[in-house]
Amino acid sequence: MSNNSQLYDAKAKGAPDDELDRLLSSGRYIVPLFWLASATNDHLLTGKRDGEKITYLEIPLDSALATFKSRASALSSIAAGISEHFDAWLSLLSEVSGGYLKIDPTEVLDMAGTDPSEISLAVGFFDKPSVPAFKALLSLTCLTDVIEGFPSRLRHTAVIGGVEGSTPVSSYLLGSAESPI
Repeated sequence: MSNNSQLYDAKAKGAPDDELDRLLSSGRYIVPLFWLASATNDHLLTGKRDGEKITYLEIPLDSALATFKSRASALSSIAAGISEHFDAWLSLLSEVSGGYLKIDPTEVLDMAGTDPSEISLAVGFFDKPSVPAFKALLSLTCLTDVIEGFPSRLRHTAVIGGVEGSTPVSSYLLGSAESPI
């Protein structure tokens, strides 16, 4: 297990599948903030993969684009300085070739021993802000250092413990630095 969340470009509906869907990006130990900000709880589904129940998000591309655009000001209020990344994310949403984005947070949820309802809380934060929803959002994205502003590099508070490192801010928003986006 690599402990990544995964973002897929998919032509068909259904649980994310490496054989059928094209992997766009991954978020190591986290679910990137912009991924969550592109979804609503209407996109949250459960399914089966390899006989195991999984929780995932399946978002029609036009809906992902509209949802993200509608949340730009809310995102700016969470952490100053992220607006420079909006264009990159909007460009990705405009250019992917499938009809759906699929977000698979299974490994991250399993790694942290987190209940799948936390993804629902985090996604729901944008529509119904609450303290538990904000805590879920911070937990899944590891954006725990936003109180003092948004530096160009965030301290990665590891979800599973261990050594802390410095992770580029784009990883928290868009996915891993090694990803092809």
